[in-house]
Amino acid sequence: KGVVIYHYINPFNLFDLDFETFSILLTVILSLLGAFIIYRPFCQFICPFGFISWVAERFSIIRVRIDKEKCTKCGLCIKECPLEAAKGLVYAKKFPADCFSCARCLKVCPVDAIQYKSVFKKGITNCSS
Repeated sequence: KGVVIYHYINPFNLFDLDFETFSILLTVILSLLGAFIIYRPFCQFICPFGFISWVAERFSIIRVRIDKEKCTKCGLCIKECPLEAAKGLVYAKKFPADCFSCARCLKVCPVDAIQYKSVFKKGITNCSS
């Protein structure tokens, strides 16, 4: 009953040894090559869960935020962050990794520059900006 377009680009079909379409292999190759430029390209651009989490992060009213004036750029948050979101924030990358609010960066910041704050508070940078 109908066609599921996602089936033709879902690389998880490779686990079933489902090589019926060239597009699955092409998606895997492009994702691997894209990973040299963009953090987790499949998760950001193709995966439905990745899209939902991206939307939830971008429209969240309370997020992990950093006060640039307090930040000493010691790098502890970058080292502790499992998803490289802190690295994207510190280095102002165009496509930062998604921040899932694990709060590891909050726990290691020696100057309390990173906190959960409202997006309406001025002078503080969003983790997902």
